[in-house]
Amino acid sequence: HHIAPLNRIKQVSQDVLLIHGNNDQIIPCSDSASLNAVQGSGKIRFHRIENRGHFDILRDATFMNSAVNFINGKLSR
Repeated sequence: HHIAPLNRIKQVSQDVLLIHGNNDQIIPCSDSASLNAVQGSGKIRFHRIENRGHFDILRDATFMNSAVNFINGKLSR
């Protein structure tokens, strides 16, 4: 449990992008929502993708747009 994300997220100083499908049967979407609620000193950007699971989320335009926008925001600094 000492490496559990909920126990470590407050130590993260960098911005984090969490994209999670609400139908994920492998890792519950509530795990990302919990990380979002706890936040460390970095900003967490949490995007819940409706009607997507663990793997099919990669085919979702919202996923790709969120990832590209996050990376572009980091590169433009």
